[in-house]
Amino acid sequence: MVSKRERAKQRKAAAAKNPTSNNAEVGSGIRSTSRQFIKALNRMPTTKIVQLVKEGDSVTTAMLSDNLIKGISYQKSGVLSAVLGFLQRCEDETLDEVIDDSLGVQEGELAQTQIETPVYWIAILDRAADLEEPSCSLKIVESIGPLVEFMCDDVSRLFFKSNKHWNESIYPFARLINNLFGTSISQYSHGSETEDNMKVIDTLLKHDCLVRCFIQWGFWDRSRPDIANELHAKVCESIVEIGIMSARLLIAITAKSRGKKQVKSIGSMSIINKNYDSNCMVSYVEGLISIQMNRQGKSLGEQEAGFANLQYLIAETDCVDKGVINEMIRYGTNIVSDLVSAVRLTSLLFLMILHKTDTENLPCDTRTAAAIRAGLVEMCLNFVGRFEDHESSPSSKSLFDNVKNAFKMIYYISLHQKTAKAIRSKKKDIEEKLVSLEEDERISSNPTCQELLDMVRSLLNLSGSFCCRCNKQLSRKEVMECNGCGCMVYCSRACQKEDWLNGHSLTCCKPYADATSGQFQGRYMLEEVPEDERAARKQEDIEKNMNMIQLKQFLDNSEDILRQAEALKVPLYDCVILFDLRCCHCMIVS
Repeated sequence: MVSKRERAKQRKAAAAKNPTSNNAEVGSGIRSTSRQFIKALNRMPTTKIVQLVKEGDSVTTAMLSDNLIKGISYQKSGVLSAVLGFLQRCEDETLDEVIDDSLGVQEGELAQTQIETPVYWIAILDRAADLEEPSCSLKIVESIGPLVEFMCDDVSRLFFKSNKHWNESIYPFARLINNLFGTSISQYSHGSETEDNMKVIDTLLKHDCLVRCFIQWGFWDRSRPDIANELHAKVCESIVEIGIMSARLLIAITAKSRGKKQVKSIGSMSIINKNYDSNCMVSYVEGLISIQMNRQGKSLGEQEAGFANLQYLIAETDCVDKGVINEMIRYGTNIVSDLVSAVRLTSLLFLMILHKTDTENLPCDTRTAAAIRAGLVEMCLNFVGRFEDHESSPSSKSLFDNVKNAFKMIYYISLHQKTAKAIRSKKKDIEEKLVSLEEDERISSNPTCQELLDMVRSLLNLSGSFCCRCNKQLSRKEVMECNGCGCMVYCSRACQKEDWLNGHSLTCCKPYADATSGQFQGRYMLEEVPEDERAARKQEDIEKNMNMIQLKQFLDNSEDILRQAEALKVPLYDCVILFDLRCCHCMIVS
């Protein structure tokens, strides 16, 4: 046996003497030949063409990959089986070893034109999948396990033990997978739900690394500088587009066949391979928002498809975390410049702060607090100032409705622990924005805008701490809590003593209202007993928040309550005060 170095020298010498090689020029990885040679191959028997492919003839293989040989069946002729056989050996051997073994090279023997890159083999698989023969696609996906495993390893990036072959083959591989996956899903979506199509989809999705690649390909241009520097700029851009499209198809088919739980796991996947960066916490949904930022110059259809995908992931599968909220608000603050995008964004933000239950959607304290800290209120006020002159348009009405609904949701839980703390931390920034808008005559003369500003002002007032006796607004250092219940706050010991003598002694640390009926308790009846300690703590927080809301409503309407109590000639502590928090009214029932 001759050594590898000697065989390489012999191959170069043979290629220089070979006339077919002189007619071939390498361009963009695919070999093109003269018309005479193409005609000669088209007249050649199929068995001879297949034999040349099995022997690793580069010109014949390149022409097959470029679909220049007509009338040949990849499946029936055996070309597909030969190519799959070559690719299955990428795990343990180099390309030279595979070719030399297929030729059975002995000392003194040499093929004239051996294949130099596996790109041609992957392109042949792509052509076979394009023939719309389900049997071809099914055979390909069942046999490309080693190919998928190595091409999806974007850290070591070895194919036939060569980094060069991986770089050459990654785009044809991405195009092959997109072709197989996209064609099967397209046929599935148009009613061609054949058994073979479903098998193709299911077999592809069994490769976990392939699902991960669908998500991560779309972010190579901004999150993987090592790959972007090695690949040609246009190749990297093409793979990014394939990744975005494939991920969208993946979510669509997963939602239809596997359910929302699987879609949520996809939406939570990291956009960077953990083997490359184990500290990356950016989810697919957060990355998708970032992609949407950079697609403002794209067509309207592409933008709408991106927003539709985001809306499904946020509204239907609840793929929301702190990073998603922060990225969405950063998008609205820094990027959004048109009214339509502002409407879409505010509708998504409104859905983000909701927490879905089996019966209803409620604002979530944690999400609302995160959104406020990220600048939700300032962003909405900014939209009000920028698009006030578009009030007559339907889109502007939708924008103001979305902003109003968001403010209502914040108001409902403005006394919850995290939300109240977030509002206090952003109070200065929000007040500055309010002052700048209130000084604008256009805003102050617009009833709709003024209503929104009043809602924000009431949020700031409600979130502050007030003395439970004199209703004085308190700073953080002035707050004095009752040592007994911890629910009442005062500005001084005098107010605490006065409040104690005027009714708080009856309510402090007392059981629920049914224990001493007829007396004012400031408490409410629990509908169900908490099952665990965490639920009990949550229930206690909610009760404290309700108490503060009741107290605020009581103090705001104290004169009316006292006047009605005097008219009824009953002591204040013998009155039962009912609060309807939905319309913020109170009434006296004796």
